[in-house]
Amino acid sequence: IAAPSANLSGSPSPPSALHVLEDMDGRVDMILDGGESTIGLESTIVKIEEDNTLTLLRPGKITVEDLLTVVDVVKIADSVTDKLAEGAVALSPGMKYRHYAPKAPLLLIDSSDSEYVSFVAEHEKDEIAVLAYSEQLEEIRAVAPNACCFDFGYAADEADQASRLFSILRETDKQCFKAIYAPLPKTDGIGLALYNRMIRAAAHRIIRL
Repeated sequence: IAAPSANLSGSPSPPSALHVLEDMDGRVDMILDGGESTIGLESTIVKIEEDNTLTLLRPGKITVEDLLTVVDVVKIADSVTDKLAEGAVALSPGMKYRHYAPKAPLLLIDSSDSEYVSFVAEHEKDEIAVLAYSEQLEEIRAVAPNACCFDFGYAADEADQASRLFSILRETDKQCFKAIYAPLPKTDGIGLALYNRMIRAAAHRIIRL
């Protein structure tokens, strides 16, 4: 069985068989439905160095903290959080400058909760989609009724956000948004994997308030 990523190159990953069908209908002979992905993100990829230390190439459910329980040193490749250097060879899938990307431009907002709400309110008439934490949804909908809000899960539950991310991005592709706004994730625990996918989906576009 050949098992590459079951999505069109560069587009959001498919966390369900239905999403695979959207991309691959007529391109493959069979799709096996194993149910909705509980993790939502691709696997962790590491490089084992000659000195038996690890270099993290792509973060996933297995975090740096998990890896440190079995080895003493885990280095994080620069490409995990930054753009792949010009001319550099990608050592792992998903290391391209723009990857996992929806059709509309995704912009990550580095701000406090209140600043994020105000920012969305200022741009609500711009035909935008908004990824909002569950505890922010009511407030954002009240001040920005024209924005299309997607429940991104609770702010403290990054694993839940990871499981929702690609489904939400694929849902935005079904509508004609001019932009998608989302909060910038943290970079510890599984948040690093979430940050990695979102920074590439956004082509490293960050608005700092």
